[in-house]
Amino acid sequence: MGHRCFLHLRAQAPRHPLVCIAESSNIVPALWRILLADARPAPTAFQAVFGDAGSPALEAEARPALGRFERFVALALRHPALARDAALPRALEATGHWLREQVEHCEAEAGGRPALFCADLDEITGLDDSAVDAAGSMAALQQDFADGWRALELEAAAGTPHGLDELLGFASFRLGVGDWMAWCRIFGLGGLEHPYFAAIEEHPPVLGFAEWVAEAGALPALWAGTGCRPVRRGARLGLEDEQGRPLLPASYVALAPASVARTSPADPAAPLRWVEIEQDTADGKGLWDLAAGRAALGCHHEQVWVLEPGGSAPAWFLCSTVMGLPEDIDARAWSVYDSDGRPALPGYYRWFGGPELDTPAVLRHCLAAWSEARPVLVAEHDTGHWWWVRPGHPPRSHADQLAADWRGGDLRAALRLARDLYDGRGLEADREAAHAWAARAAGLVAPPGSGPVEGLPPGMALYAQGLREGRGGAPDLPGARVWAERALADGETGPALCLLLGRLLLDRAAGPPEPGRALGLFRHAAAQLDEGSTAQAEARRQVGELLLRAEAAEALADARAWLEQAAEAGDRRAMERLAQDVYGNPAGTCHDPKRAAHWEARAAQVAAPAEAEADDRRPVFFRGWRVLLLPPALLLFLLSLLLQLGRALWRWCFGRGTGG
Repeated sequence: MGHRCFLHLRAQAPRHPLVCIAESSNIVPALWRILLADARPAPTAFQAVFGDAGSPALEAEARPALGRFERFVALALRHPALARDAALPRALEATGHWLREQVEHCEAEAGGRPALFCADLDEITGLDDSAVDAAGSMAALQQDFADGWRALELEAAAGTPHGLDELLGFASFRLGVGDWMAWCRIFGLGGLEHPYFAAIEEHPPVLGFAEWVAEAGALPALWAGTGCRPVRRGARLGLEDEQGRPLLPASYVALAPASVARTSPADPAAPLRWVEIEQDTADGKGLWDLAAGRAALGCHHEQVWVLEPGGSAPAWFLCSTVMGLPEDIDARAWSVYDSDGRPALPGYYRWFGGPELDTPAVLRHCLAAWSEARPVLVAEHDTGHWWWVRPGHPPRSHADQLAADWRGGDLRAALRLARDLYDGRGLEADREAAHAWAARAAGLVAPPGSGPVEGLPPGMALYAQGLREGRGGAPDLPGARVWAERALADGETGPALCLLLGRLLLDRAAGPPEPGRALGLFRHAAAQLDEGSTAQAEARRQVGELLLRAEAAEALADARAWLEQAAEAGDRRAMERLAQDVYGNPAGTCHDPKRAAHWEARAAQVAAPAEAEADDRRPVFFRGWRVLLLPPALLLFLLSLLLQLGRALWRWCFGRGTGG
């Protein structure tokens, strides 16, 4: 049976009963760690499963815990791995939906008093050999939850989802059907007390939570007010009207009203027009046109939305197609179809890039813009950007559209154009033009016809970077420092700005040095940057170099650790610092000639590939110049061998001619 632990829900009310909402064996699932990130010790009276083991329980406010989980899901949905399988987003969204239902029900029963998540972890405490007693083990778990959530928040602030791999378990599982049960157990979905979550242990969910509940017994509720009601013929579903007349044959495993389902979305009494159908869960979803009595779109798509209701105007369907894609495409391909099921816009759109990357916000943005025939940035492909416009309307280039949006007052468009010009994404790179657009994003240049604007902090940071590099002319280090300070004061705390401002605070040409502030900024940048990246290695080296200045024994040990991390990531200057100032300093407490020689050799190896690459760019005739460095004896041997071969060849040719 293993070491079992339980997650309860209770209200802050006298004698309110515990409600078990999840259980686990031998591990504390990642889901629980998120919910209990700000947990506090709870009375042992709440541990009532196998008796009291003498350790406190942990409890956390339910509403903040739900907020943490929702922020986690918003970040997780941007992870590239979730684009491979729609089951993962469905399962995470279902978890949030069900947990909120449970909390609201608990609070309603307690007269509105706040609810708490309570973890009974008695049996888990014995698994930690490092703790002296159960209470110490519980305190270690409490600290572990808090540290994990702080790390997750840093990932969210940096905008990089890769730090979720360990928490989500993507590094250990391929997330195929075979190991779906194992992943659900590790993350904590399989232990939730609802039949939906028991079902996903067997196979990835093909339905969202509300759809599953509807099919499991409350199917008519999904169709209330539509004038339709589902009918079941064995394992298949169909539709009939309120008079019992057939509307859709009972040939489908799942049915739901489409996203914009009525003939007139503004009129709640308008008849239902579009029905989402699934003929087989392995094939995908399609659309049925009730007015025409036929399938408008085949069941070949992962998700389907109606962009326009139809009527006298043509209907357009937005589809994410994953069925039958080549194996090397690990993301959705988005397409638009007309009411006859013909492609209007091809399916080379890889992922949405609207104002947000979470599906509901992107859909609202896309639906509104499409209905008004406005261009919308809906996707970014490997080779650039596309703007989605309705067929029959002139397209606009990526740069022209962003420039037009900025002239309309959208500073975020200026920021995106500055970044894309700098990186060469979707258009030719132009760093001078990027600097000019960064000035607009920073608020230095206002859109035409508008007064002074409040610049965007990321735009200020990008503008400061351009001043330091001299993108628009000669470098302006004091100006770069001023704008970097403004960006920091206005709330920009990204690692790129911390690294930039830290450098400027150490540069006398930018102003009076402030090594203390620079140290804090470099530490913050190192914590946010991707593990093993060049930028993180630089940030760690900068921390180590600043600590070396302290010349205290404890600071030297700390500096050595920071420099070692940077050197292991390939930072050559960190290797040289270790070789010369840490291990190579005879007067230092860390003097170690062997370690100094090791890092000196490593630093030389780092430079070797660059030299080899430069040598490869020389004409072929000059690439062999290093042969001159061979030992003289070997050179003489090679020359004598060539002479002997030449003599033998001469005798063979001319000797034969004379003898004939």
